[in-house]
Amino acid sequence: AKWKVTELSIPSTDGTQLPVILCRPPGATDDELLPVVVWAHGGGMTIGAARSMYGAGCALELLKLCGPRFAWASVNYRLAPEHAWPAGPRDYFAALEYFQSGACAGIDGASIHAAGNSAGAGVAAAAVSAAVRSGVVVRSLMVDIPMIDPACDRPSFTTHGATTIAPVDWVRWSWSACYPRGRVDDEAGRWLVLPELVAPANLEPAGPHPPTVVMTCSADPLRDEGRAYAEAMRQAGKLVAHVEAKGGHALWRLDGRAAREVMAAWAGMLCGSEES
Repeated sequence: AKWKVTELSIPSTDGTQLPVILCRPPGATDDELLPVVVWAHGGGMTIGAARSMYGAGCALELLKLCGPRFAWASVNYRLAPEHAWPAGPRDYFAALEYFQSGACAGIDGASIHAAGNSAGAGVAAAAVSAAVRSGVVVRSLMVDIPMIDPACDRPSFTTHGATTIAPVDWVRWSWSACYPRGRVDDEAGRWLVLPELVAPANLEPAGPHPPTVVMTCSADPLRDEGRAYAEAMRQAGKLVAHVEAKGGHALWRLDGRAAREVMAAWAGMLCGSEES
């Protein structure tokens, strides 16, 4: 059995048409209302696309745990340097609004779940913060090896700076591509997650922040910003589970214990049970 794939075109916040790939799982009927995981791919906000093998792998792992009880929507958000920050989070936010509106047949607009990996995790986290402040209800958030701090100066950037996956010079270049003017203005700053997450104003949204799973890797240059995000959420009284795997960026599936733990937590948020 195969996933049923539909290519959507939805309006972003500025009216630009945004490609989204919607996948319904094998075994789900066409008239069945399903929760949807809205996925943001990685790639430093400078490369990558909605058709992501990494994302597809996550969807298949969730299918094993939850069964055909969710749809998967991968957002082809706009990338830098052609589109400066916060184009990516704005596009992803538009996708959250679209699915909540009930405009998409077969999707339960009251059960929207956000997720992303690496830069996509930062895009999703930023958009979810905006969603909560705007009253858009998101049921859960999966923040996988997040790239969320443009300062690029946390200790793990030095201790794991020699990595060949997410090399630090490329991460720094990617952030600089997001800010072609060389600075963060007030509008762009409102979409940042770190360090602005620590500010009380950003922790008092219009609605509750969704339960969140944060995945980090021990030898990842991005490790410390993921840890900081999880700790800031915890200190703010938000419901967060933080799992750290052994290994480098995006290699957490090689740590069997951590992989099982994070997938069980994610499945628990999505389908209401950590059982398969």
